[in-house]
Amino acid sequence: MARGPQEEGQGGAVDGKPEVVAVKQPSILNCTMKDYQLRGLSWLVSLYDQGINGILADEMGLGKTLQTISFLSYLAEQEDNWGPFLVVSPKATLHNWQQEVTKFCPSLRVLPYWGSKSDRAELRKYWSQKRMYRRDSEFHVCITSYETLTTDEKQFHRVKWQYLVLDEAQAIKNSSSSRWRALLQFPCRNRLLLTGTPLQNKLSELLSKKKQKELGLNQEETK
Repeated sequence: MARGPQEEGQGGAVDGKPEVVAVKQPSILNCTMKDYQLRGLSWLVSLYDQGINGILADEMGLGKTLQTISFLSYLAEQEDNWGPFLVVSPKATLHNWQQEVTKFCPSLRVLPYWGSKSDRAELRKYWSQKRMYRRDSEFHVCITSYETLTTDEKQFHRVKWQYLVLDEAQAIKNSSSSRWRALLQFPCRNRLLLTGTPLQNKLSELLSKKKQKELGLNQEETK
């Protein structure tokens, strides 16, 4: 398992790995991050700069959601990358994601993508190429569920998502599931899996690791 940012040195490479350079909290973030959360942010930035996907496997309650929002804020503020970013989560946490992004970074506009078939068709009007990828876009973060992603797979593939966040990633560890199939060729620059459940070396999870490689997670770091 790769070491997290709290274990990286401040100068040079560690065990042949590039240095994780400390970054400042984005000014558009409405909170004061704790030191370990800032180290997590620096780690996420390092992965992004190297084109590497990752798994953020902190325990419950340590602020994985906030670290993720701070990273998206960093991309917007420092890289002028305003998405669109896609967050996929279980249905039970959809509203929480919407509230947390709005609370901690109101500069990032949220598109809650759920509801009836007709509701979703109406929401997709915001997915016009001419209306995305800018600071003044009508939305920067799209939040949806795994079930909706699977149902509207073809529509999601029409957008070039700048970052994909998969929350509660243990929910998709079944390598034969339709959720995996929907994600195999998903168009996005980088991916981040979030989990509060330690990964065990069970056969099903080893099979999932193989699928993660197919997803582009063969260049993978785990915190």
